[in-house]
Amino acid sequence: YNPALLDKPHLVAANKIDALDDPTRVTALEKRAKKLKLKFFRISAVTGEGVPGLIEAAWPHIAAARAEEV
Repeated sequence: YNPALLDKPHLVAANKIDALDDPTRVTALEKRAKKLKLKFFRISAVTGEGVPGLIEAAWPHIAAARAEEV
């Protein structure tokens, strides 16, 4: 556990939505993420579904971290 991680941005991604055996588990995860005010993404790395939205949401955080490194 590293307390410094609490200060970093958080995104929640549920992968393999193309192969769900129980959709209610993802729905429960999504509800929990929203309760914690975290951005939630349903994605499939195989089909690409949801990936562009996740990348778009992550990119500003990645760019900011890179800028701090310089």
